Order: sequence, then structure tokens, then C-alpha cells
Amino acid sequence: MWERTEADIFAQRAMALGVSADQFTLESRATNFAENIAFARALFPYVRRATFLTKPNSIRRVALTLPVQWPGIEACVDAPSFSFPGEVSNLIGVLGLIDEMVGDVHRIMVYPSLGFQAEQVIPEDVQLAWRYLVEQGFDHHLIKGRS
Repeated sequence: MWERTEADIFAQRAMALGVSADQFTLESRATNFAENIAFARALFPYVRRATFLTKPNSIRRVALTLPVQWPGIEACVDAPSFSFPGEVSNLIGVLGLIDEMVGDVHRIMVYPSLGFQAEQVIPEDVQLAWRYLVEQGFDHHLIKGRS
């Protein structure tokens, strides 16, 4: 969908908002949160405190991935503030974002058993809503072969 990596897009946005390039390090090889954190850890082996920026709907997944991929780091996970639905990207759209969020919940359910992230108790009402959305066709970001 994109001609550039998310990392490049985030970096350009940060610089457009006045953050200078020497104030952050861009890691653009990663294809998932676990790789992103592992690669950052390799770049900065002596760092003990860091801020991780992501999309608003990914904050919890990054926070759950950190203890597995970078144990002991004192981390803050944050994202730009967007209003919903008014500031949802026109490229993704509200329905696309809901589809992505259904995939995020699925990863929170499955990834602990694969060793990618820490466990998270998912409330029953969230599980019910997740199942309903999957039944309604919001299944494009589900992990293939995992129920």
C-alpha cells in the first residue's frame, strides 16, 4: 500500500513538526514489532531507558513485546493523538482501521504462545466484540492458520 516504510513516514512527519534528524535514530529494516525492538536493542546495547513511538492502536502490542524482546528496559510507548473517526487516514479508512485493530487483538491473543510478546488478559466483552467483528468480515489482518 505504501511506497515508503512506516519508519520513513514517521520520520518525515517528526521532522515536519520540528524534530531534528539528530534527535532520533531510524530503524527501517524491521517487518514487525519484535524485529523493530530487537534491532533497536542491537543498535543501542547500553540504553536502559527509551521512548518507542507507534500508531495509537499499536501501543499495547509494543508494550507487550518489550519485556520479551528487550527485558529490563525502562520504556515509554506513545503515539500521536488522533481523533476517531475524523483523523483516520483516507488511505486506510475507518473500516480498514477496524480491520487492523481486529488483527491487533488477534496478535495479543496468539503471540504470547509463540514467544513474541508477554501475555495480556483480554476481558470477555472485548473477546465477544472481537468474535462479532471477525464474523462480520473484519478478518483481513488475522494471523493465517491461527484461530
